[in-house]
Amino acid sequence: MTQLLESPETDIRVVEEQLPAGLRHLTDIFLTLNERGIRYCHWKSNVRLAESLEGLTDLDLLVDRTDAAHFQQVLLAHKVKPTLAAPGKDYPGVEHYLGFDSSSGRMFHLHVHYHLILGEQFVKNYRLPLEQQFLDSSWLKHGVKIPAPELELTVLALRALLKYRDRDAVSSLIRSDDQGGLPDAVIKEFRFLLNQTDRSRLAQVLDEQVPFMPNDLILDVIEAVNRPRINGRELFRLRRQILQALAPYQRFSRLQARLRYYRATVSGSRLLKKGRRFRRSPKQRQRLVSGGLALAIAGADGAGKSTVVRESVRWLSWRLTVSVYYLGSSQPGRTAAALKQGARLLGKAHAGARRLISQQNFLARLLWRGRMLIKNLSYVAVGRDRYHRFVAGQKLANNGAIVIYDRYPLPCLSVNGRPADGPRIAYANPLPLGRFTARLAQMEEDYYRRIPEPENLMILRVSPEVSLARKPDHSRQEIEAKCLAIEHIEAGDSELILIDADLPLEQVLSQVKTNLWQLL
Repeated sequence: MTQLLESPETDIRVVEEQLPAGLRHLTDIFLTLNERGIRYCHWKSNVRLAESLEGLTDLDLLVDRTDAAHFQQVLLAHKVKPTLAAPGKDYPGVEHYLGFDSSSGRMFHLHVHYHLILGEQFVKNYRLPLEQQFLDSSWLKHGVKIPAPELELTVLALRALLKYRDRDAVSSLIRSDDQGGLPDAVIKEFRFLLNQTDRSRLAQVLDEQVPFMPNDLILDVIEAVNRPRINGRELFRLRRQILQALAPYQRFSRLQARLRYYRATVSGSRLLKKGRRFRRSPKQRQRLVSGGLALAIAGADGAGKSTVVRESVRWLSWRLTVSVYYLGSSQPGRTAAALKQGARLLGKAHAGARRLISQQNFLARLLWRGRMLIKNLSYVAVGRDRYHRFVAGQKLANNGAIVIYDRYPLPCLSVNGRPADGPRIAYANPLPLGRFTARLAQMEEDYYRRIPEPENLMILRVSPEVSLARKPDHSRQEIEAKCLAIEHIEAGDSELILIDADLPLEQVLSQVKTNLWQLL
């Protein structure tokens, strides 16, 4: 193992390195923190620090609580947004933030710790009194302050054994593997840190800065992991000793911690009934402190609306709770689907009766009237589906999620005199309407009337020429009518976002992400 580099005057290590090609916005934040002398360090997983600076993995920052207000001011100045932890992952002394790098279109996620909280999944039952030691030993790597490798290695040994489960030891014995049930990433991180120190230096740091933990215990863990063949039985024994040594630093008793773990495990894998089928409950991610929001996305054919919706969800759902609600008619509910199928069958029967008998025949007229009745009922069912999906989306948005509506009914969006995604009965039936048909039309319009203008509306504007080039099988007249209608949409009470969808997809998505980030 190589000897550590040390400054001759202080214990703070400073290494001058060329910065990796990280996210510019993220590296600017660290430059500001360093210039203002804010006490922080990236306290774990520094083996992946370069990847974290690219926004590929989370950054775990330990911040001196006396500098908390100054630290938060820096994040606010850089438009980094606070978020609420995902359910079951809310721990004291830990905050969460999301930032956005416009040049790359990537988000980055900061776990900000004011206490060193660690331990088993879903519980994090231990708080280590090592915050000041980590901050005092910090040195610069890739422009980011990180702790002394001896301290990071010590805490890695504790983290690895606290997460080590009984079944990991049993599995390693049954399979006779060389890793003792430890993940590859943990072993790689151990060896990365071991290459930066030696046993004598580690023993000195343990003796001077980690008084609550027996030195030999940490050294035994590190030695066990550094062997060519890791013994799961030995790790199991060392874990028991670590749990005893850390008993004074528990947040809950062992029994309480175990119950919390099992409760979170059962809750996370809960099965929800959907019709006659069961499915796993959707994964809950973080939510914005500023609350949720709903966004409707509209655009003519060829504007790339489906792609924009899909990519927006993929981008946002990296860390946030996002749902998409399709309000169009091509994905009807069960009732609407059954009625549509009935209308199709009656339509075929009517066509057959016209060919075999005559259009004026009583049976043909009866089939036509039955078809129109069933079709009108399907329009009402579609309106009801759209309203219920809108309500379901609003409930999620009111609870902090981001909701994206596709094919949102917009009264101001009319094509050839008919609402593009609105009531149909009054436009599909001969005038004047009969009493029963008028009643159905009123029921349908009531559903649409109860869907207000969207809170936020994103319009993908595309020219007829580009739209036709992307959708050559579509009617030019229909394309031109839709593009003209989109061009003249008025905002009303909505926050209107205009996107130039004639541009290449990469540039369109860049516009979308930048505008979405401003909304969050």
